[in-house]
Amino acid sequence: MDKKQEKQFETKFSTAVLLFAQQLQNTMESSSDKMAESIANKFESNPNMSIEEMTKEIAEHVIDGLSEEFGLKVTQNEAKS
Repeated sequence: MDKKQEKQFETKFSTAVLLFAQQLQNTMESSSDKMAESIANKFESNPNMSIEEMTKEIAEHVIDGLSEEFGLKVTQNEAKS
């Protein structure tokens, strides 16, 4: 890439990252109640649920939300890899 292309890439990439971060925040905010309820139900069934397990549950909810938002098709096996 020449200098002009590098600058264009940096600008577009930075903008894309910021827009993705905003979408991630929106997804987290819009699904937080549903996500918390789902995880609370799982916690009731398993009070020994670890923080790592909760983090994984959060990640799965976020992946589902982002997949829906961006029209991506992600299988559970891909999400758990």
